[in-house]
Amino acid sequence: PDMIEIVVSSPVTEEDAEGRPLHTTFLVTTHTNLPEYKSNTFSVRRRYSDFEYLRAHLVTQVNNNEKTKGSLRRVPELPGKKMFGKFEKVG
Repeated sequence: PDMIEIVVSSPVTEEDAEGRPLHTTFLVTTHTNLPEYKSNTFSVRRRYSDFEYLRAHLVTQVNNNEKTKGSLRRVPELPGKKMFGKFEKVG
């Protein structure tokens, strides 16, 4: 059967030239057997704001689609964005 799996992992804090933390990126890896894709596995790094944009777009698509409007289908919430201490080393 057709398969697509998306895994979000490996947060990395990006730093400026002086070593000050700027933002965190996440590794998004896709595994698929769908013939539309050139490769079975590919990865990109994305920021939290990219996930916020994607979620907002999906919510709009679900709400504007007659087949999904008002149904039990919904786009899950994102995990909360850490406002303080987000760049502190763990461990």
